[in-house]
Amino acid sequence: MTLAQQLLRSRTSIGANVEDAQAAQSKADFISKLMIALKESRETRYWLRLLIASEIVPQERISQLQTEAEELTKILGAIIISTKSSTKPLQFLIFNFQFLIPKRRGGDSNSRRF
Repeated sequence: MTLAQQLLRSRTSIGANVEDAQAAQSKADFISKLMIALKESRETRYWLRLLIASEIVPQERISQLQTEAEELTKILGAIIISTKSSTKPLQFLIFNFQFLIPKRRGGDSNSRRF
C-alpha cells in the first residue's frame, strides 16, 4: 500500500467509526468505537508526518490537514474522557455528541467531515 492509500484508509476510518459510535448499543460500545476512531486519527497524523519527511508532498500543502487531524484527536480524546466519567444515559451522550460533528455545507467543497 502506498502512503497516500494508507492515509486515505486511516482518515476515512475515523468517520466510519464515529458514525458507528452513534449507533452504539451501550456506553462501552460507544467508547470502544470512539477509541478506534482516536487510534485512526493518531495514525493519520503519522502518515501526514511521513509524507512530509519523505518530501513527497510539501509541508505547506499538508499543514491544514495536520492541524485538523490534531484538533480531531483532541476532540475525540475529550469525548472519550468525558463519556467515561459521565453518569448520564447513552442516548443523552449520543444526542449531545452529534452536535460536535460538523455538517457538510451544500456546495462548499472546502468543508470536511471526518
